[in-house]
Amino acid sequence: MELNCVILSMADSFMITDDSGQALYKVTSVPDVAERLSLRSATGDEIAAIVRDPMSGGFQVLIAHEQAALVRAQGFFRRSYLIDGSAGGLTVRGNVDQGTYALAVGASFDGQVRAQVWRRAVRYGARVGSGLRVVTADADDTVQLSATVLAVEYLVEDRRSNLAELKAARGLLRLIGLH
Repeated sequence: MELNCVILSMADSFMITDDSGQALYKVTSVPDVAERLSLRSATGDEIAAIVRDPMSGGFQVLIAHEQAALVRAQGFFRRSYLIDGSAGGLTVRGNVDQGTYALAVGASFDGQVRAQVWRRAVRYGARVGSGLRVVTADADDTVQLSATVLAVEYLVEDRRSNLAELKAARGLLRLIGLH
């Protein structure tokens, strides 16, 4: 099954559609709760949540209020993404930072690919965001795979904002003559 969405920011609501453009899920940031996304069905019921895990700095994927996966990043220069959970553990293969990666079962390179992800930059008015195309191997598992991909993308957005803050701080230090 193919899923598509445009993410301007994780703080903005967006729709996940199928390959025909039919809306499947609505993703919203939950007000007054820091770093939490809600994946909702067409009827408005929450079917999954992506919540910051304070211990690891990653994100928990909750389905029916039970942790289905924990997605976290490791490494600074050679960033890798780890997914632990009830799905038997998934491995992220490819280049997440460049926007082409897959989620596969197990730690080996010959594990079954559950989802293939392609990200591209998109312009929406004056804003730039990410267009995602996700192809899942199993139509019955789209909720968990969608939520897991969103957790990975949230970590990517975190890294980009941290790098932008670091660049701004360096510019400020240069401006005042301390760097």
